[in-house]
Amino acid sequence: MKTPIPEALKRVMVTEDAAQEAAAQIAVDYTGGANLATLTINPDLVPPEALEGYRVRAAIQAALEPLRKYNRAVTRRYGSYDHEQALFKSGIEQAAREIEQLVHLTPTGEAVPELAEVAKAAAVQDALLADDFPEVEGLRSIGLRTLQAVRDATDAELREAPGVGVKRLEAIRAALE
Repeated sequence: MKTPIPEALKRVMVTEDAAQEAAAQIAVDYTGGANLATLTINPDLVPPEALEGYRVRAAIQAALEPLRKYNRAVTRRYGSYDHEQALFKSGIEQAAREIEQLVHLTPTGEAVPELAEVAKAAAVQDALLADDFPEVEGLRSIGLRTLQAVRDATDAELREAPGVGVKRLEAIRAALE
């Protein structure tokens, strides 16, 4: 049975340019709304077994393009703020790195239970605060939205949340256990 090509990879066009200095260059065309990526490789520098990895990187960039497009629209409408743009750029780069790591996980046989345990631990660690968590609204108001964020916060930081005093701090710490 033939494996279907993922939609994201269908939006990647590969071209070769032996004159280019870089091994590969990725350009995303967002003008037509399809977010097509052009991957230009230097065949002398990219071995055939590495091509699929470059295609995945190009597909990731194309998939993240709608976020960049939204950022451009907001910037045009409300102006650009250096700090926020730096945060946006950092966030996009981190997302691309993390997505690529996930894509390249190829669990086999014995590795599957281990990956399942890692995924379970990550889900618990990064779980969003439940609506019935002690002083959840106050914690969310200071930017603490996950169990891990609350776990990592110092007592002083938690006390900055509205409604969190000594007793509520104890309740929060108890809820984490």
